[in-house]
Amino acid sequence: MNKAMKITLAVVLVVVLATIGRQRQTLSQEQRQIQTLTMALADKSKQELLVSQAQCSDMANKFLANRTYYKNTDDYQFDFENHFNAKLNKCFVLIFESSLPKDDFLSINLFDAVEGKHYAKFLGNSICGVEFTNHCSMNSGEIWFDGNDTRNPDFTVGPGGPLFGVAGENIEKTFREHVQPFMSD
Repeated sequence: MNKAMKITLAVVLVVVLATIGRQRQTLSQEQRQIQTLTMALADKSKQELLVSQAQCSDMANKFLANRTYYKNTDDYQFDFENHFNAKLNKCFVLIFESSLPKDDFLSINLFDAVEGKHYAKFLGNSICGVEFTNHCSMNSGEIWFDGNDTRNPDFTVGPGGPLFGVAGENIEKTFREHVQPFMSD
């Protein structure tokens, strides 16, 4: 190999190495930019979710305020939870009602706080146990996955449902397990 060819080869090698170095530097910068943008997007998503949760809380309170029967009295107690489900893009309100003084009657209802659709209901007796087994044998729950309670439910637990064999005190537990996906992401 002659001297001119060696010099040319050395120059080409230097140019190639310099180009590779610049590409690595550019790739590293682009990776940092992607990481920064990803973090900013995650922060924005968290902020949007917090805003949606706050708006859902307001909507749930308005939903309940428009229903005068959800008022605590001497013989009736109610409580609720609300949750913005980002996956379904819906604001749900889960309402717990019981009669006083023994809390022997229990009702649980799940609504879309914006559209007013009824997604689930449970009716039963909250005092289950060995001495009250008969009280809980008629507990039942129904769930409509699309919020259309004018048709047969998509899921039923208790008398008349596919899970009729579930013991009385477990009917409420099973119902709550099937409602939980609405109240979480």
